[in-house]
Amino acid sequence: MQVYRWVGASVGSAALIALCIAYADHPVARFALALEPIRRLLWQAPTGTPLFSILAAAAIALAVLVRVTGRRWARWMGIAALAGVASIGAGLLTKYALKVIFGRTGLSTFLRTGEDSFHWFHAGKYFISFPSTHAAQAAGAFAVLWIVYPRWRWGYVAVQLVLAFLLVAGQFHFLGDVVAGIFVGTLVGAATVPIWQHVSDRWRERVVESEVH
Repeated sequence: MQVYRWVGASVGSAALIALCIAYADHPVARFALALEPIRRLLWQAPTGTPLFSILAAAAIALAVLVRVTGRRWARWMGIAALAGVASIGAGLLTKYALKVIFGRTGLSTFLRTGEDSFHWFHAGKYFISFPSTHAAQAAGAFAVLWIVYPRWRWGYVAVQLVLAFLLVAGQFHFLGDVVAGIFVGTLVGAATVPIWQHVSDRWRERVVESEVH
């Protein structure tokens, strides 16, 4: 049942991304022109700083430090580290694999030249729009938190929507890029939790076996 649910969600997400590319990306991009003050503000901010990666690495480093020093591992530390792993994993997948595969030109390029095309397996700074790495990293972390702390799901959705708006308003990404990034990040985050649970269970079993023998 779980498999069918994920297959259905994947097909639905792929259809939504295709619809965005075909019908919504260009109108939304032109609407972004009316948000020029927001774009200027965002472009003056240190948006090139890999904030999500820094936060994720800090969470992982904190968890490792606590474990190495033998101190008590608070549950939130483990969850934060797990969310960090999912965020970094989603970022690496989009930045170094999917962007190169799709090679899509960016929203700002479209507004300047009218070009919006996919250059398959083409690397370069002008062909790294699809999917959005920022959206993927945020979605990866939120997917983990969605599973572990369901009480705050409305907050995860709200932050993700604000980020999506800023990525489009700042002319960093098409709407379809953002939706694709959220989809990729959600898949990575949702897969991270059961993988970690499996690894943890196997580790406990080995510890018990070693104590018995």
